[in-house]
Amino acid sequence: MKNKMLYDREVTFKDRAIEFEVRKKLKKMQGPIMFSETLNIYELEVISRGTKDLEGIENLVNLERLSLYSNNLNAMTLRHLSGLKHLKSLDLADNPSIMEIPAGTLDEMTELRELVLDETGIYTLDEIMMEKLINLEEILIEDNNIKNLNFLRSNKALKKILFRNNRITDISAIKDLENLDEVWGANNEISSIDALENKSELEYINFENNFIEDISPLKNSYKLETVYLGNNRIANVDALQDKKLIKSLELDENRISSIESLSTLEAVERLYLNKNNIKDFSPIANLKNLETLFVSQNQTSNFDVLHEIGLNLRNKDF
Repeated sequence: MKNKMLYDREVTFKDRAIEFEVRKKLKKMQGPIMFSETLNIYELEVISRGTKDLEGIENLVNLERLSLYSNNLNAMTLRHLSGLKHLKSLDLADNPSIMEIPAGTLDEMTELRELVLDETGIYTLDEIMMEKLINLEEILIEDNNIKNLNFLRSNKALKKILFRNNRITDISAIKDLENLDEVWGANNEISSIDALENKSELEYINFENNFIEDISPLKNSYKLETVYLGNNRIANVDALQDKKLIKSLELDENRISSIESLSTLEAVERLYLNKNNIKDFSPIANLKNLETLFVSQNQTSNFDVLHEIGLNLRNKDF
């Protein structure tokens, strides 16, 4: 007790919403907030409160989860996060004025596992800073102005990357990230997925609305369960043969003419093949687990071969 009295101090927060949430955690709506009291705060959410200034949050040194989603933060005030070295999850999404994460801000967050930066206006991240996040498993950087993923090349622990709705043309930087099991890259300008070659842990990919022609890099990804590749330039789908765990497959709006290799997809439940160049649908006529099947706008209007399977479908367009 003597040491507590000697070294304890009052802490303050510039932003009233942050102070309010801290007081709620402490069940102390009045009176000074002491540093020793804040040591028991491990999670904090300050969501959609108009928060601009994080001054004081650096006192919450034992925080493990912090969400500052949908506020008015900018890059300058992020410096107050730099000492929160026990953070495992940090959510800064929907703060469009951030624009960048200043170099060094995340350097001490070696325990960080999840980083959420959707809709922050960022265009890149400091690679030296990012490589210090040795335990980072998930990063969400959707709806930004990012052109490449070079800043992730050293994050070997990554399992899940979400980067939809950016301006990315090149994903080669993730080719050595062997632990990836989910990659969300829809609505970009990607022409090659060579970086996914031999990713044996992949379970989920979403590259809809890109410029992809070749999906052969997926040949050895036998754990795939969900594959979204609609609206690309794919003609050959042989790489999907024998992917017996796939349950959801979207290949609509491509250039596919043969679906012979899809006859082996025993587990598939949702299959989208509409808007292609397919004449023969017999290879998929025996896929007994199908619940949803879309095949319209192809090179045939005769779907008699699908009559039997169509009787059991919940959703279809023929």
